[in-house]
Amino acid sequence: MNKNIYIVVSEKYTKSINISTYTMIALTTQEDVESFVKQNALAVIFKAGSCRQTENALHRLTAFFKKYTDIPAAKVDVVSHRSASNMATGLSGKKHESPQVLLFKDGKCIFEANHWRIEAITLIDAVESYAHDRSA
Repeated sequence: MNKNIYIVVSEKYTKSINISTYTMIALTTQEDVESFVKQNALAVIFKAGSCRQTENALHRLTAFFKKYTDIPAAKVDVVSHRSASNMATGLSGKKHESPQVLLFKDGKCIFEANHWRIEAITLIDAVESYAHDRSA
């Protein structure tokens, strides 16, 4: 297992985290979430708790983060930053879950996975579908 992953997921999610060479910024306010989604044509938000499922989900996304270093990604600590988490939920139109990964395209949530359904391959497929749509 990659030691960097264990260092990353054991943090309390209070600052940006680095997964190998990939950085996820921390969104702590409603305004942060709204700006992040609006300013990026394609963006990933990882809603994280402090449970073992969050650690495992983040670990399972490592392949995605290594492949798509150019896609902005952020995390929201659902416990410490409840209002930011609620904003991400509201913008996505999906039910709140934790852990949860949301993929936004032009401000609209086009993919959601939660708990044990969070897998790098499904997020990669969603991004590749978006890239295909964009070139059509």
